[in-house]
Amino acid sequence: MANGRIEFEFQDCRLLSAHFEINNSLTPGKDVQLDISLNLTHEYHDAENLLRLTLGAEVKGEDAPIVIKVAMGGLFNFKSKPEPGIELAKVAEINCAAILFPFVREVIADITRRAGLPPLLLSPINFVEMFNSNHPDTAIGA
Repeated sequence: MANGRIEFEFQDCRLLSAHFEINNSLTPGKDVQLDISLNLTHEYHDAENLLRLTLGAEVKGEDAPIVIKVAMGGLFNFKSKPEPGIELAKVAEINCAAILFPFVREVIADITRRAGLPPLLLSPINFVEMFNSNHPDTAIGA
């Protein structure tokens, strides 16, 4: 930790799973409301000084043209051992998640494009806001 900051390196990123289904009963031209959800899990391995993070995204909706579930995994090496608890959670759920998100976004856009649909580009995510909603008692900037 230098100057009170937790320093880490992005070591690896892998597509862990991808599932999609085309809705063959789709009515062309119909406006569709998509439900997009993210889920995040992380696990710190003290012996290796390594954080494993999984960022998943699911796109679905009534009459949606496609249903997609994607999980992307990332490995992050810490330069020094971080303090367990909320500080490690902040780094994992804000910084590390923000690093993985563009890869998840790219996979979803590519799957929709390859399915013959216009690429679906997920909107940017405010991971600080997401952290605050998941940890209201330790909210940042509150």
